[in-house]
Amino acid sequence: MIDILPVRNSIDVFVKQFRDSSTGTVITTATFTFSIYDTAGVVVAGASAISMPHISAGHYRGSLNTAALLTIGSPTGW
Repeated sequence: MIDILPVRNSIDVFVKQFRDSSTGTVITTATFTFSIYDTAGVVVAGASAISMPHISAGHYRGSLNTAALLTIGSPTGW
């Protein structure tokens, strides 16, 4: 979990080398999403269920781009 997010920057979230725990086989067919929550535990508008597609060898990446800008000092400020 991240407590502070960079303002006016793209944010990339990664899952690296996702594997089956019993066989060690890399999994390339999983579905990942992430959401960003404010300090009250409410999902921030525009930052819900962001898709993380498979990019290579069990690595998945999702991006929250600069189009959704955080506001300094505002827990819900987009």
